[in-house]
Amino acid sequence: MTITPIADRADLSPDYRGRNDRAAEPTLLPWAWAEQRLAAATNYWVSTSGPDGRPHPRPLWGLWHESAFLFTVLRSTRTARNLTSNPQATVHLESAREVVILDGSVSEVPPDRLEAFLGAWLEKYAGEGASAGAADATVDRVIYRLQPRQAHGWTLTAFPADITRWRFPTP
Repeated sequence: MTITPIADRADLSPDYRGRNDRAAEPTLLPWAWAEQRLAAATNYWVSTSGPDGRPHPRPLWGLWHESAFLFTVLRSTRTARNLTSNPQATVHLESAREVVILDGSVSEVPPDRLEAFLGAWLEKYAGEGASAGAADATVDRVIYRLQPRQAHGWTLTAFPADITRWRFPTP
């Protein structure tokens, strides 16, 4: 299932000029641009919020699959404990030159969807040393699915002219 969000111009102070002060004609990035980067990335920064409200960012492997971001952690980690008490997260790609940021709600992937996840996971990360251990029943892992509520993207070369916000329909 592919979801196409609605693109608009993100809120930005009119006084903000960005990297260069030449007035550039605003343009919106296409969602396909963001999806290509989400699918191609190897490492993602996932940020959750701790019980005290402090941010908790961590670099993780993940997948962009069926209009959602999937990732796995041990159930005993701070990330998993944070998501149990507050199932909201932000995902940011590593690049500061081609930025894609997702905000959304996180839920556990149901057992009947694990096989599809594992196949895609092993295909993507085989060269990185991934193994079927990600689905080892003796390891208390949880696989999460972040359903984006909104996303932001821009490029360093055109910022702030191309800063784009994508809003996803609520399911």
